[in-house]
Amino acid sequence: MNTSSRDDDLCQDYKDGMEINELARAYGLSERRVSQILRSNGIDRRPRRSGGKKALSSMHVRLGLHLYHYRHKNQIDLCVAADEIGWSSIALRKVENGTKEVELLDLIDIAAFTNTPVEKLLTN
Repeated sequence: MNTSSRDDDLCQDYKDGMEINELARAYGLSERRVSQILRSNGIDRRPRRSGGKKALSSMHVRLGLHLYHYRHKNQIDLCVAADEIGWSSIALRKVENGTKEVELLDLIDIAAFTNTPVEKLLTN
């Protein structure tokens, strides 16, 4: 199997719901390499699943995905982002997963970090 075909299959498996760690095992690659392949094919990564806890609402999901995608497009590490926002890494991960209640001050922090107006965060 050539690498182009493998990469196409890997990307399709990811789109079909497989997680990065599952893909790494299935294709005999490191998780970092799987992430590189997805990024080079223009596929946005999904936040890691939280331990079975469901998102609070669709707005929480949208807000979390906005924050997650901003962080990954700008290649900002979770811990660095948490420090810049002034949150713990755990709080940031929970917001990205949509499982943490978000208050007005949290929205202001997210808006400042992502250079996005609060109004756009709420309506996007």
